Amino acid sequence: MDKKDKLKDECSLFIRKCLPDIRDVSSTISTIPRFFAKADRLKNGRHKIIETAPPNWFQLPKELKDLLYKTPDTQQLAKQFEKTSPFTKILNKEITIPALGQSATYTSGMDIANTILVSYLFSAGCGKWNRKKFDKVWNDFQTYFDPASKTIEYFLYAPIVNMAGGFKKIDLGDGVLIRRLTENQVANLASLNSNLAGYSVYHRTTRWTTCFFEKRMELEKIIEKDNTPIVESGNRYNWESSLNEEVSLLRCLLNESISVTTFSFIRDGFPRDGGGGVFVSLPWRARFPDGFKNIGIKEVRCFKKMRSKFLDLHGDPGWENVAISMRRYAVAWENPFMSDILADIVAALEQLVVDSKSEVSYKLRTRVAYFLGKSDAEKITISKNLNDAYGYRSNVFHGGYVFDNPIELEGARRMKRAKGKKGNPFHEANEVNRLIGSVSGYYRDILKNMIDQSKCKISWEEIAL
Repeated sequence: MDKKDKLKDECSLFIRKCLPDIRDVSSTISTIPRFFAKADRLKNGRHKIIETAPPNWFQLPKELKDLLYKTPDTQQLAKQFEKTSPFTKILNKEITIPALGQSATYTSGMDIANTILVSYLFSAGCGKWNRKKFDKVWNDFQTYFDPASKTIEYFLYAPIVNMAGGFKKIDLGDGVLIRRLTENQVANLASLNSNLAGYSVYHRTTRWTTCFFEKRMELEKIIEKDNTPIVESGNRYNWESSLNEEVSLLRCLLNESISVTTFSFIRDGFPRDGGGGVFVSLPWRARFPDGFKNIGIKEVRCFKKMRSKFLDLHGDPGWENVAISMRRYAVAWENPFMSDILADIVAALEQLVVDSKSEVSYKLRTRVAYFLGKSDAEKITISKNLNDAYGYRSNVFHGGYVFDNPIELEGARRMKRAKGKKGNPFHEANEVNRLIGSVSGYYRDILKNMIDQSKCKISWEEIAL
């Protein structure tokens, strides 16, 4: 048995001896939210997510620390940490992960022992001894403290709403997976960051997604002496921008109701360090339609192929224009006013098929009708829908009022905007909602067609349009 293995055994024995004393005072420590999945007997195969309030182990009382750390055995353990590599190499040095803005300094072997104990408690609690979780924490700390290791492993998780299907993971390339987690795994992620998994839909209704983007990331780790200024390296992982692109692709190529709300970096072996639970809100939030129509596995696999094909077209003429259009389409769904959603979708479609500022409405109608219409009657319908939609778009963009919500009927009447056709005061609101469905379908159909043909630019002049 080498020196490091002997130290590991001594550390595990130290923690096991600590557990009874910690259990005695655990009820007096401040609490934090934690979740676990419980099988619902009334619903076969389903689980409930139960919230509990375990102790916040960072807040161990001073009296308890004195009891745990002032024994001869613990003092000896601390000395062993100070003599054993790699732990001895980081004493009085600052460990910094610039991408997370996180740093820590360990001045003694006791600091190291305390950090490992606290991390174990967050992983396994103070109940029955759990060797597997201790091994995870120990292995993680060996890497974290080792100066030879220039990076530290984190996993990025971002929830995806509304996706169903019998799959465990789909590799999207670029190191990005769409992964379906078990209820227990989702509950664990929620415990690390309570914003990550559950989301509110209607009043007092919370749903839990089991589908996530997952990306393994190697973040830079810098070890410097005390008082040495750390040069900030900025947001090296640049995932926020990449995730926005992923959301655009999901909404445009799969279904506009899917969205990622937040993301979080999770370090598996040390789940409660400064990196776990760091999340960033995206420029848009999740929008949940009525009915919660789920996306199936066939659609997801088709999306994977289209996504890959579109990204391979990067650099081709027109690719940037298509990407800008997709972003406008993705953001459109976050507007609280339905007429504004329609206006933005029309603008996105306009960006996709109109390459000049003259005769915009005419080109929009004729080109989309030509591209998608399979018969003269269908082309006439598409042209009429786009003519009406463009009218709403112009009204919205030029400061006009569009009655798009039946709840606002009285306000619309005061502005004389709710007369409607053939005596139907809700005609305009109904039309806006109908056109949103029609025009968003036109947008996705054209976009998919362009990607299938590996073209980001259509030569309208060649077909006299």
